[in-house]
Amino acid sequence: MLRFLAEAGLTGRLSLRSDQEMAVQAVAQAVAAQRQAPTMVEVTPKGSSSSLGTGEKYIRDLMSQVRVCCEQVQQIWGQHLAASSSLMPWVVTHAAWTMNRFSRDAPYTKAQGHEYHGAVFRFSEPVMVKNVGNLTRLQPRWTPGVWLGRTSDGDENLAATAQGLLIGRSARAMERAVLPEDLLAKAVAGMSTPRPQFEETELPQSAPDRQTPAVHVGPSRATGGAAAPRGVELRAFHQAMGRTPGCVACDEPGGKQHTAKCKWRRARWQEQAAETTSEPTTKRRAVEVPEEDVRLVPRRITGKSLAPSWAPAPAGPAGPGDEEMPGTGAKRTAEDDGAWEQEETEARLRPEPDEEMAEQEIAVVNHSSKTEPPWHSDRDGSLLDPGQVEQGMAKERQSLRDFQVYTEVDESEPESLGAKIVPSAWVLGAKHGGVKARLVAQQVNTGGWADTFAATPSGCARRLLLLVAARKQWPVQLGDVPTAFLHASLPQPVYLRPPATERKPGKVWKLAKALYGLRQSPQLFQQFLADQLAHLGWRRLITEPQLFVHEPTGAMATIHADDMLLTAPAKARARLMKEIEGPVKMKWTDTVTEDQWVRFLGKEYRRIKDGFAVRVPPEYYEKLLEMFRLETCRSVISPAENVSDHGTKGESLSDQQVSQYRTAVGKLMWLIHERADLAYVVKELARNLREPTTVEWGRLKRCLRYVRGTTNAEQHLTYNPQEPETLLQVMVDANWARDGGRKSTSGGVLSLQGFPLEHWSKTQANIALSSGEAELYAMNSGGIELRRLSNVCAELGQTLVGMLLCDSSAALAVPYRRGTGRMRHLEAKDLWLQEEFRRGHIKFQKIATADNVADLLTKPLTGPAMRGLCADLGLMLQPGELPEEINVLEAHPPPMCQRCQRLAELDCTYAGQLFWRCPGCNRTKSWHAYQRGWTVWQDDGAPAGSRDDQQPLPPTARRTVTTARTGRSRTSASSTTGSLPSPVTQVYVTTGSTDSRAPLGAQVDANSADPVLQQSLATRRQIDYLAGLCHRRGRDEATVLRPGLTKARASAWIDELR
Repeated sequence: MLRFLAEAGLTGRLSLRSDQEMAVQAVAQAVAAQRQAPTMVEVTPKGSSSSLGTGEKYIRDLMSQVRVCCEQVQQIWGQHLAASSSLMPWVVTHAAWTMNRFSRDAPYTKAQGHEYHGAVFRFSEPVMVKNVGNLTRLQPRWTPGVWLGRTSDGDENLAATAQGLLIGRSARAMERAVLPEDLLAKAVAGMSTPRPQFEETELPQSAPDRQTPAVHVGPSRATGGAAAPRGVELRAFHQAMGRTPGCVACDEPGGKQHTAKCKWRRARWQEQAAETTSEPTTKRRAVEVPEEDVRLVPRRITGKSLAPSWAPAPAGPAGPGDEEMPGTGAKRTAEDDGAWEQEETEARLRPEPDEEMAEQEIAVVNHSSKTEPPWHSDRDGSLLDPGQVEQGMAKERQSLRDFQVYTEVDESEPESLGAKIVPSAWVLGAKHGGVKARLVAQQVNTGGWADTFAATPSGCARRLLLLVAARKQWPVQLGDVPTAFLHASLPQPVYLRPPATERKPGKVWKLAKALYGLRQSPQLFQQFLADQLAHLGWRRLITEPQLFVHEPTGAMATIHADDMLLTAPAKARARLMKEIEGPVKMKWTDTVTEDQWVRFLGKEYRRIKDGFAVRVPPEYYEKLLEMFRLETCRSVISPAENVSDHGTKGESLSDQQVSQYRTAVGKLMWLIHERADLAYVVKELARNLREPTTVEWGRLKRCLRYVRGTTNAEQHLTYNPQEPETLLQVMVDANWARDGGRKSTSGGVLSLQGFPLEHWSKTQANIALSSGEAELYAMNSGGIELRRLSNVCAELGQTLVGMLLCDSSAALAVPYRRGTGRMRHLEAKDLWLQEEFRRGHIKFQKIATADNVADLLTKPLTGPAMRGLCADLGLMLQPGELPEEINVLEAHPPPMCQRCQRLAELDCTYAGQLFWRCPGCNRTKSWHAYQRGWTVWQDDGAPAGSRDDQQPLPPTARRTVTTARTGRSRTSASSTTGSLPSPVTQVYVTTGSTDSRAPLGAQVDANSADPVLQQSLATRRQIDYLAGLCHRRGRDEATVLRPGLTKARASAWIDELR
């Protein structure tokens, strides 16, 4: 009852009304005794049911919902749910939970301020629930069960399993094809098994003179909280032994991790407490699930000789300064200080759980077998077909025999040599309509990182290979190495304990090849493959160790783990592929063509003119949006608002939302290499992974709404044949101290012959004191990437000319001089570009802000500005929607004059303003940029005020001329008052005589022969609207409302700022 009142937000003055039944009165009085706010208990007269009309109606509605749940059990399982069933209490609980959230005037909606949006299954529907307990690596994470509802406080899924009640945050429906027939029977039996109950805690009375019965409330969760078993046990431990010095979790409880020393002291105290009690402690669960408590989460406690959490604490409190060893009464020595470290190390490196630990494994765990059916996928927990599992295992066994991976030896051999036996297990997963089974070792890395390091190719190396293939028109071939690690031999034998399905009594495996799961296997396979390719004439680069070059033919290959990307001359490709198949079991898959998309490392590739197109599969976006139920939402035109809200403090998220937030950001980080428009926003979201708030939650959903409208985005990787092949450019930009913490953001785009190779958006490590210093740090980052790729190309035999472009004059002045200049606080390492310039390694050039595509990576932009820069970078947000050439007449069909019943004709001025003119009555019709609508027909002799409001047609995207820089640029008009905003294209058209142009109103210079100076001045309405936009966007009005502002430029600024 208290929990319901808290859930409904009833925390103030309250009146509780009940009938004459004594049990109900006792509950009402007990609730009144425990509430902080004033509570009045009322009792209705006998026989007056109308006095409880609302309660009676709620009971009738509740029973209707109970019957619905029972009917769902009948539909799903074909069985009638008896009133004596162990699931009937859960039916009533779920019915009440449903009414609190989905009924008319639901209490949840009133208390929370929004409707409930969580996923709800049918009652008793078979589901797979993810167990989030502290499980070992061998135990499956997903458990089949019967769905019973959700918890009220944590909104977690409740499921009945064969082992009892299981609570988990993640749940998914099971397929009918793999549904066990006896699942419901096992679940009912598991929920009916008697369990030890927690000792009830008597809550203190609010007043000593109040004569109300004591209220007994069980613990709410087994994972934390002051009233939970762990919290009660921790207080007893602190009272008996004192807080552990140096343990943060003891000093400030609340989700923090206890140190190893604290865990050791606590384990010793529990052993001592277990010895003093007469109740046996072996082979018993430490945390059991009371049937009446719907919120208790089963957990698993690991360690040696841990006593149950309800074991009584030893008498005699110890102060915080007590330095005696627990349970001994002796002072600690130097040897004792290291005892807990040695025990912790041994427990961490123990290959398998010993018998003592196995007897004391505690909690409701997933008992899905790893040795016999039913088989479960290790990827998502779904049930697998036993026949397909057996086929996958047979295929893996055959691979082990073909490569002669092991020999069987007696178990005494490793014992005599003092060698450790590594455990193993099957890893199963559905793949391509079947089941892929992999036998893996479970080895713990006890050496240094250098012993297991294995290189991976960078994204820049892969794009460099595609650039070579595009230049020379070579085919690109994809390949895969099945059972890759089994090719490499071990430098010394390793002894393996096979899984139960392969184990023979008294026998172990002596491995001769690198099995999956051994920590050295990736490194050994890489070295094996490099040696084999070297014998075939391939050279491994030093700067990019996973990029190989075939000296005789110039072919290139990049290898990521067991996946290969190969490009070679068409005549030599078949021969090279056959040579590689000799020492390596290679499976050649697809060739990148123009006809279809082919997948490599999760991304999809396709050939286009002068290059390739790459995209993230659309289904990847769909799964990401389904997590937040945004698959059908309305999209937005930009991933973030162009307003800084870092000063806003939001509220903390729930644990489920934090997990969702981290998962979504991780998925977004995987795709930003092909989505430069998301790089800055995702970078900012990733900075708050530790403690995200509602502010970051809102930014994430805004980003996902933008993703919803760009799921078909493609990154076009094309080179410009008009540029020299040795021109290596990097465009950099910085955003000074925009975000919280006053740290700036650096962004850059690296391209070779116009072919984009890499882009980045990073938060600067140092706090810049000026915008020029921030731009200098961005130039340093760009220079580093420039030198790195120059070194890679030097190994390929190509000398490049490095060009660094920046839009900051202050930052560009630093490399041209010596010393720090006015930036006296700079360190010597920040001035290395000065030496690079004098050696001729890097050249510098100023670039206009409108043409700097790195601006996309440093700040949130408006929709038109962002799409223009994305087009310059080759990122097609809506591929296929914009044709190569756009006709204005096709985009805007001519209107019909209602007076003459004739179609209007297109007319224009010298300044490129387009109008519709009726050839019969000479009236005009135009477009209002700030009202986003067409004007009414205007007479040629209309007053000046009406003519002055006429605007050009809406800006239309047009394919522009090719430039030597990127092949994609926008033509803009220039005048004495400055350049136009970047997203606007000025089109100058001349049709007819100057005397027949549309009425313009006030002009810059009507007597000038220059068409640019004949443009119309901005109207007063435009100026007022722009002033308001500048105020809302935080833009300086002086930079926009300049003298001589024209209509065209005002319309462009309106599009920019909106």
